[in-house]
Amino acid sequence: MQIIAAYKQTKTINRTKLRQLELEAETALRAMQGHAMGHLYRVNIEEIAKTQRYIDSLHLGGLALDHAMGQLEQLSSELAANLMDFRHGY
Repeated sequence: MQIIAAYKQTKTINRTKLRQLELEAETALRAMQGHAMGHLYRVNIEEIAKTQRYIDSLHLGGLALDHAMGQLEQLSSELAANLMDFRHGY
C-alpha cells in the first residue's frame, strides 16, 4: 500500500511540476512576442521617419511632393499590414 501511495504522490508532484513548467514557458513566450512586436513597431516608425526626412531633404513641391507623399502613405499602409500579419502569426 505504501508503494502505491508513494507512486501516486510522485505522479501528482510530476504533474504539478509539468504544469508549472508549461506556465513558465507560456509566460516566456508571451514576453518574447511582446518584445518582438515592440521591435517591429520601432523599426517601422524609423523607416517612415527616414523616408520622411529623405522627402524633406529633396525640397520637393507640387506634383513631385504629392507623389512622394502618396508613396509614403503606401509605405505606411504596407508596414501596418505587416504588423497585423505578424500579430496574427502569418
